[in-house]
Amino acid sequence: MPSGKPVTRTARIQCSALHRSRYRPAERRCRPGPIRNLFRDSAHAYATDGKARRVAGIAIGEGFDTQVEPALQQFFYMPLMHSENLADQEACVALCEASGAQQNIDYARIHRNIIARFGRFPHRNAALGRTTRPE
Repeated sequence: MPSGKPVTRTARIQCSALHRSRYRPAERRCRPGPIRNLFRDSAHAYATDGKARRVAGIAIGEGFDTQVEPALQQFFYMPLMHSENLADQEACVALCEASGAQQNIDYARIHRNIIARFGRFPHRNAALGRTTRPE
């Protein structure tokens, strides 16, 4: 398994391209999905989540999410939906509700409810070396 340093270094380089371009296809590289799939069932799968949230926050703050067609807005919100921070989850629900995409609203609420209940995503426990707590 590769070390986390190349993964986070690559993510840092790729995501900094968004800062320089203000919004270009580089944004797609900052989504956590490709890293998650590459390092599935490993802590490395979550190595770029913080960066993805920061980039999404900047892009949303600049209004880029409202400048794309509604079907693409979800990609700006996914880093918030994948966050284990309840405030991020609440923001994601609000953004999805504002977009009006019912399927995204439903998923956002499901994710938010898990974090509200457990304070984290229990399915990540094994990969992150966390102890599963009783309900």
